[in-house]
Amino acid sequence: VEGTGKLNPGGIKGTVRKGGGEIHGSSKTVVESTLEVDLIPSGDFDHEAIQKIDAATAEFTDAHGGPSWVISKAWFGEMGSIEEGENSKVSVTFFGTPAQKV
Repeated sequence: VEGTGKLNPGGIKGTVRKGGGEIHGSSKTVVESTLEVDLIPSGDFDHEAIQKIDAATAEFTDAHGGPSWVISKAWFGEMGSIEEGENSKVSVTFFGTPAQKV
């Protein structure tokens, strides 16, 4: 599905460990990737099919020649309101394992 969007590739998140007015180091955790896309809801737009997406492969490609990313095991997160009019769109968020640059 083509549209516009933004990607947080996920991966490692660092957290500062503090206590007693001092910094004691850091800890790291793995965080999911997040893909937010604006889709154009055409006449055959099936919101229920989108909501059922689970363990899919999602590819994010920069239209201006930037890198492409792949999220394996992506799943549906949430869907925004469908906007009507000439610039009709609906925002959809997917989550998945950390994205890999391809």
